[in-house]
This record gives sequence, structure tokens and C-alpha cells, in this order.
Amino acid sequence: MEKVNFRTKVLSRHLKQETPILNVILQSLPCLSYNPPELSEPAAVFYIKEMRKLMDGHNLEERDWFFGLILQSKIFNPVKRGGKVFLSPNYSQSKEQQRQITMRRIQYLVEHGFSKDWLTVKGPEDELRKLALLDCLFIYDHSLSIKMGVHFLLWGGAIQFFGTKRHHDKWLKDTEDYVVKGCFSMTELGHGSNVRGIETVTTYDSSTGEFVINTPCESAQKYWIGGAANHATRTIVFSQLIIDGGNQEFRREELFDNVRVPRENLLNLVADVSPDGKYLTAIKDPDQRFAAFLSPLTSGRVTIAASAVYSAKIGLATAIRYSLTRRAFSVTPNGPEVLILDYQVSKALFGEYVAVKRSKKPFKGLGLEHMNTSRPVIPSQLTSSTMRQAQFQNDIFCLRERDLLERFAAEVSQCQAQGKSKEYAFTLNYQLAEDLGRAFSDRAVLHTFLDAEASVTSGPLKSVLDLVRSMYVLVTLEEDAAFLRYGYLSMDNAAIVRKEVAKLCSELRPDTLPLVSSFGLPDAFLSPIAFNWVEANASSSEQN
Repeated sequence: MEKVNFRTKVLSRHLKQETPILNVILQSLPCLSYNPPELSEPAAVFYIKEMRKLMDGHNLEERDWFFGLILQSKIFNPVKRGGKVFLSPNYSQSKEQQRQITMRRIQYLVEHGFSKDWLTVKGPEDELRKLALLDCLFIYDHSLSIKMGVHFLLWGGAIQFFGTKRHHDKWLKDTEDYVVKGCFSMTELGHGSNVRGIETVTTYDSSTGEFVINTPCESAQKYWIGGAANHATRTIVFSQLIIDGGNQEFRREELFDNVRVPRENLLNLVADVSPDGKYLTAIKDPDQRFAAFLSPLTSGRVTIAASAVYSAKIGLATAIRYSLTRRAFSVTPNGPEVLILDYQVSKALFGEYVAVKRSKKPFKGLGLEHMNTSRPVIPSQLTSSTMRQAQFQNDIFCLRERDLLERFAAEVSQCQAQGKSKEYAFTLNYQLAEDLGRAFSDRAVLHTFLDAEASVTSGPLKSVLDLVRSMYVLVTLEEDAAFLRYGYLSMDNAAIVRKEVAKLCSELRPDTLPLVSSFGLPDAFLSPIAFNWVEANASSSEQN
């Protein structure tokens, strides 16, 4: 435990850029210090602002306004490190604490004009502003973005698109100002977001002019409805509507707990129910009507895609900046360490190849013994039977590695013959080095698999292993462009491989549960969702 505490303190000081406390032996050695890559990297040859405008597309000022807005408030957990301010949610808080702080952050943003005109004004400029700000929201915290997306896009969007004037007048402004807090009760435990299969049932009581909503079984419980556990006061409910013995789609707003709901609360733009219980709609085709009911989900799907883009931006920016400051390994003995971004993951393979050629001895080590045999020949026309044979799989993996190593060595030698250094030659041929590195790894995995498979005597287990091995090899053939790039597979054979992958998926389907069960993980270490978890007598209002 003392070692853990010591290492934690050292890492903490390093991140804070504090002067380390060193013993006498280490004091004479200089410690590496962090410098921003801007100090060492060449200046941009293009205008960064122009590139950003091209990537973001619109509303750059609004995006920057949002970044400034959250930097101004301590509610977003600003932390100073190395002279900079960083924002990051505190994920060590309890679930309830995180829910409360998320709520406070939403209120702060709304009070400062974040959601202004999102629902009450429908101009294209306002829509673009809304999309831009939602993009930026994903940068900080998904809890915040999801809760706001559910409230404004799903709840608010349903009122906007399904409702008529009476609903707009009653709910849109209060929704925009976050006076009303809404959520979206569509997804159910049993059928997910398959709306046609949902089991919540609504009947109409013409004697009182009310809808009666019922959850008939556990699998009909509304799950993942974002905000229902504590803060949401209104919801959109998707259910089956029973009128005269037939099912119709139904949408309404109000607090949901198997209660009676006034007929006027039905969002009736697409369909309505008359006071005497007649289902009224101008869209006669059931499929077209069903599609109209799902229209509010479109904006949600768009924002999910946008969030993926912004998550990728964060990951790339972090990884690239880190790899431009972190050094590891030297290209030459006692030489300076190379930045991770510049280091080339194939030097050992090249060294082994050169040594063998000079000594004229067989390859021995790094798994390259296969290069002592004749060059593998791949059939010009692949069949299902051929592709599943271990010999073919070994041949094509070995052919790729062998050919790439020979190509790489030849390119480096050619560069050296022109007077260039070996290190420069490595850098110049980094693409070949990258392909070679993957080829080595894939072949090593296959050989490890084959060695383990050879020790198995059980027939049923051998059959499953054969399928898993074939799946691994063929998916690799399909995904690695090197097989086409260097001609190890023809276009026709690549298409055959793709079809075989689909067949293997079907054949492996019955073994999927036993395979993951064989991981040996106790149930307690898996998420409850792995067991389609249902707590007895769980109330839908307790789901978030």
C-alpha cells in the first residue's frame, strides 16, 4: 500500500508540474518536463480558423460563446493544471450527486440563453444554432447532453411535431424555459425501441372522456426514459391504443403511472380520438401513419451521430497532442528518444532479416521460421472449403508477412544505397512498416491459436475452435486492405471472403452464449443489463 501511495503522489506531482522530491542519487539526473507541442512543431501552413470553419460549418461564434459560458462557472468543475483551466465532470460522485449537479448545470445554461428560441421560433437560423450548441454539449459530459436532448428534442420535439395549437400554447414556452421538465416514455424492457412491439396498453373510456393506460406485465415497463427518476414532471408515452377491439398508435403527455388521462392531452396532429371514441386520421395508410409518428426521433439520431464526431475529435486531439510530447525509444544507440508519433510499432523484424541474409543461416526467432520454406501459393479461385482449412489460413498470413518484410527490407536497402540513413529510410517507408507490423501480429495470433488448438482432443470443442479460427482469419482478410493492395487476394476472392464471413456468423450463432460464458467472468462483474435485468415490482418512475 505504501508503494501505491508513493506512486500516486509522484504521478500527481508530475501532472501538476510540481518540482519532484528526489533522493540524492536521482538529483543529478535531469527530469523531462512537459512542453506544449506548439513550441516545437512547425507553424501551420494553412489558416486554422478557415479549416475549423470548413469542419464545423456554421455558428462558430455561438460555439465559442458556449465554451466561454461554461468556463465562467464553477458548476462545471474547472481545475487548474500547468497554467491552464480544464473542465471535467467529477465521476467519483454518487449517482444522486451527479443527477443533482447535472440538473443545476442545465438550469445554468437555460438561464444564460442556451435554449433561447429552440422551440418557439422555427426559422432555419435558429435550427442551425440549436444543432451547433448541441454539438458542443457532447464535448463536456454525455449525462448533460442526453438529459437536455431528451427534454428538448424528444419531449419538446414531440409536442412541436405531434401537437396542435392547444398543446403548443400550453407547453412549448415552458419547455423552452425549463419550467416544465419532460422525458420520453417509448423504450420498453421487452421490445426495446421496436414501437410496433410495445406492450403498454391504452383504452378509451367514452363515458368520462379519458384514456386509461396500463402496464400489463414486467416486460412492458418503460425503461431508459431519461430524467424520470427525479426531475421530469411530464412525459410523452407511446402505447397501443385499443378502440373497438383494434390497435392504433397513441401519444399523450402527462405524468405516467397507470392513470386516467384527459382526452385533450392526446397529441393529435397525426391522429385524434373523438369524444365518442372514434379514431380519426387523415393518413389512411397504416405504414405511412406509423412513420409519421416516429418523426421526432430523427433529430435524436442526428445528434447521436454528431456526438460520435465530437467524441472522435476529443480522442484525436488528445492522442495527437500526447504523441507530440511523449518520447520513447531511440532509433540509434545512445541517440535522442523519438516522439511516439514518429517512431516506427518493424525494426526488430528488419534486423532479423538482415542478420539472416548476411549469415546465410535459416530464420530462427520472432516466428519467422516459415520463411525457411518455399513461398506459399494461394489458389486463384477460393471456395468455402479452402478458406476454412488451417493450411490456407496459415499460408495467406505467412505470405503477407513474408512479402511485406522482403518489400520493406528492399526499400530500406535502396534508400541506404542512395546515401540516406537507415533511420531516414524507416521514416520514409512508414506505411510499409505499419502493414508489416500488423501482418506480424496477425500471424503470431494465428500460430498461437493453432498451437492451442492442436492440444485439444474433444471433438465438439475442436469444431467450435475451427469456426472461431476461420472467423478470425476471414474477418482479417476482409478488413485489412493490404490483402488487396499487394495482390494477395483478387477482387473476386475478396467478395467470396465477405460472403463466407456472413455464413460463419450464422454457424457461430448457436455458440455465442457458451463462448462468452467460457470467459469465466462471475455474473456479479457484468452489468445488470447483461441479464435483461428486471427488479421485482420495479416502478417505471424509478428508471432514469
